[in-house]
Amino acid sequence: MEEATYRELVENASDVIYAHDLEGRFTWVNRACERITGYTRDETLRLRIWDLVAAEYRAAMEKNLSGEMQTFEVEVVAKDGRRIPLELKSRLVYRGHMPIGVQGIARDVSERKRAAEAMRESEERYALAALGSNDGLWDWDLRANRIFFSARWKEQLGAKDSELTDDPDEWFDRVHPDDRERLFGDLSLHLEGRTPHLEVEHRVRHLDGNWRWMLVRGAAVRDADGRAYRLAGSQTDITARKLAEEKLLHDALHDGLTGLPNRSLFMDRLGQALAFQQRRLDYRFAVLFLDLDRFKTVNESLGHTAGDVLLVQVARRLRAIARPGDTVARLGGDEFALLLGDFMDPDARTRGPRSCCATPTRPCTAPRIWAAPGTPCSTPPCTRTPRPSSNSTPTCAARSSAKSCGCATSRWSRCAPGRSWAARRSSSGSTRRAGPSRLATSFPRPRRPD
Repeated sequence: MEEATYRELVENASDVIYAHDLEGRFTWVNRACERITGYTRDETLRLRIWDLVAAEYRAAMEKNLSGEMQTFEVEVVAKDGRRIPLELKSRLVYRGHMPIGVQGIARDVSERKRAAEAMRESEERYALAALGSNDGLWDWDLRANRIFFSARWKEQLGAKDSELTDDPDEWFDRVHPDDRERLFGDLSLHLEGRTPHLEVEHRVRHLDGNWRWMLVRGAAVRDADGRAYRLAGSQTDITARKLAEEKLLHDALHDGLTGLPNRSLFMDRLGQALAFQQRRLDYRFAVLFLDLDRFKTVNESLGHTAGDVLLVQVARRLRAIARPGDTVARLGGDEFALLLGDFMDPDARTRGPRSCCATPTRPCTAPRIWAAPGTPCSTPPCTRTPRPSSNSTPTCAARSSAKSCGCATSRWSRCAPGRSWAARRSSSGSTRRAGPSRLATSFPRPRRPD
């Protein structure tokens, strides 16, 4: 290479290229020196390198000067007083066996330093946020198929820091079987770039054998081609929130005293039965409404506690005779209802109410009170899709007819092609009374409707 070309390359280099003697006096610098430090070439040649290097770096710089190429960082003080971080690469220059000076290259690393500091602050903020939020952290190297789990992540599963490896199966093998498809599906969607971030809730098995709900958040790091090579995020234990949500949902759909489904849940299940009946015309179901006579007298004479005891015992007895899939509900006050599903056997239309009426005949500590059930039974096909309502005409007809005939009576009502709803009276069963302070609630055995 010609000397002129070489000199031009050196002069126009973006890094500072310099030379100084053993006493530190500059003997040559390129144009980049003025751009970075603010000193002109002539001004720099009147300085020693120690005039530029910040005082705290001078001793270390002197130790690093040797015959071999050395790389180290210093800060120099610019003409305007700014401190500029430089990465120096320098070596001693020899004439024969005698050192005569130093040659070096200085690169401005201000941007790199700022980026590193920003990264450090960001990581510190993230670590503090994660610590404050009590989250576990994970970092999945997709190329090596290894996951870093933080100590807090392992603690959330009941493990010590040394007990789990970096194998992804340490996580995925603990996921609840019912949640794996959703977790893996959301992971695949995000890794394929079809979602901006990962956010999924799932259960994991704690080392104590219980299931814990976790909220997993994460984001993928991608290469220039958009392929994910890293996936990192956090894990939050949301078990307490999930239990609270389940309790709120349960309380919204169940009676607080008896624990039975309330009117809302009962009507929802009745609507499902009606909808299913429209799809399968041979499907039958029955709805039994039970109403306790003179219940107000119980509360007024013996107090609400006695009334509550009676309601709880009635609920317990009704629940005991219900089949799996049947619904026993408290509609409010002293009104109960049973939804008996899959009434395919015609004889079941008498067996169900008979069981309902016969089972709760045992005495209970309660005031004198009788149950008068109204028992509407649906038989398809109906000419139109019914709307579920506990106040529907057949329901009210059966219930009112039963109550008008006194205690221990029941009524049927049915819907059949070409016929209107009708309430039919059935037999009235005998009742049994307990002693003066005890009363048995007795339910009749209704006849099968004609």
